[in-house]
Amino acid sequence: AKAAIEKAFQLDNNLAEAFATRAHMNQSFEWEWARAASDYRRAIELNPMYATAHVFYAGYLNGMGRLDESREQYQLAQQLEPLSLAINTWYGMSFYYHREYDRSIDQFRKTIDIDPNFGNAHLMLGWTYAAKNMFHEAAAEFRLGRQLTGDNPVMIAALVYATARGGEPLKAKALLDTLVSMSKQRFVS
Repeated sequence: AKAAIEKAFQLDNNLAEAFATRAHMNQSFEWEWARAASDYRRAIELNPMYATAHVFYAGYLNGMGRLDESREQYQLAQQLEPLSLAINTWYGMSFYYHREYDRSIDQFRKTIDIDPNFGNAHLMLGWTYAAKNMFHEAAAEFRLGRQLTGDNPVMIAALVYATARGGEPLKAKALLDTLVSMSKQRFVS
C-alpha cells in the first residue's frame, strides 16, 4: 500500500485520494497522529467533495476524543453521499459515541431503509439496542445480521453477548460453542 501511495504521489502530488489514504495508513498502522491529521486536512482542502476523506478524518477525530468535530465530518460525508450505506452507518455511530442512542437508532433505521440487507447497519443497531439494555431487540438484529453476512464470527459473538444478557445462558453457550467450532476451521477473532 505504501508503494502504491508513493507511486500516486509521483504521478500527481495533489491527489486528495492519496493524501487521505496515506493519512489513514499513518493513523491506523503507523500511529503518526500529527502527520495523519495534516494529510487529512490536505485531502479535504484539495477536494472538499471527497466524502471518504471526511469519513476517514471523522474516525481520526473520534479516536482523538474530538467527538463534536467528528460528527461534523461524518455529517458532511453523509450530505455528500446520502445513499452510501457505510457512511450512513458511521454517521449513526457518531450519535452512539455521544450516547444519543435514540438518534443513533433512527439513523441506523434510515440506513436499513436504503438497503435492508446491509449487515453492518444491523450490527450497529444491535449494539445500540444493547447499550439501552434492550437485549431481545439487540439479539434480533444480530440474528438478522448473521443471516445477511453468512455466519460472520463478529455477528455470532455479538449474538452470544445479547443472548446471555437477555437471560438465555444456555442458548448463549450453544452459540459460543459454534464460535469455538468455527475457530478450528478458520480465523475467529
